[in-house]
Amino acid sequence: MSTATSKRSNSSAGSELSKDVMAAKNAAKDAYDNLLDATEKFKSVAMQAGIDARDKTEERIEHSVEKTQDKAVDAYVNTQNFVIDRPLTSVGIAFATGYLAARILGR
Repeated sequence: MSTATSKRSNSSAGSELSKDVMAAKNAAKDAYDNLLDATEKFKSVAMQAGIDARDKTEERIEHSVEKTQDKAVDAYVNTQNFVIDRPLTSVGIAFATGYLAARILGR
């Protein structure tokens, strides 16, 4: 009889072990699925952050371009006004600039 009881207890222990293995297997599968979900969410959040950063950068660049264009127009208008107000001085400055450029580039 001892052998029959021993077989039952081994069978019961094997059944419990099987249940534990299955539970561990299911837990590992659930953890893997959660990891995949988290990875997808992370990718989505990272992509959105990249899009937001790109949009902000584009806005800053557009603002800088507009500002630079305004400064260029102001400089052009100021130069025109200077030439109109002081034509001889403008010719003298142009001559001196040309002379210096020729001397520097000629060497």
